[in-house]
Amino acid sequence: MVERRIKETRSRSDITENVDHTEAEIQEKTEIIEEKVCDVETEYDTAENLELSGTTEGSESVEQDINEAQDVSNEEFTEQSNELEQVHEEAEQNQNELSEKADSVSSDIEKISDAAGRLNSENARERFNEADRAAQEDMEFLNEHKQKLEQIRQDSINEHAQHEQRVNSHRRN
Repeated sequence: MVERRIKETRSRSDITENVDHTEAEIQEKTEIIEEKVCDVETEYDTAENLELSGTTEGSESVEQDINEAQDVSNEEFTEQSNELEQVHEEAEQNQNELSEKADSVSSDIEKISDAAGRLNSENARERFNEADRAAQEDMEFLNEHKQKLEQIRQDSINEHAQHEQRVNSHRRN
């Protein structure tokens, strides 16, 4: 009997859970960022539309308070953006891991197929064909989840770029 040489592996349920968690985390952070963007836009629009024709002290105080609110919203946006970028980096690392695993499985498939062709026993060859099918299924699973992570991450990056554009169009110089 051949000793098992299974290297660092993860269960399919663990991989699925990880992808789902990443998707949920990106969605949550994106919703928070959208709120911050809306705050920035509201603050900017309000500041632009104020007449500030009361007293000097009152007008200066109102202007200062709104500027401080804008600073707070910009800081919160930057903080949330950094957290989202961290999630993007983790997702990319997971994609790379899944890609490496899929490449490894692909290599195994070639080895199994080559060996199956050299086997004399029909029963052994049939077992190798089953192993080949199992490895093919594994590779498909890994590739599907890698692609899903890539899509989630890329969509989030694109949406975040739009958020950044909206915020930057309202930033004070």
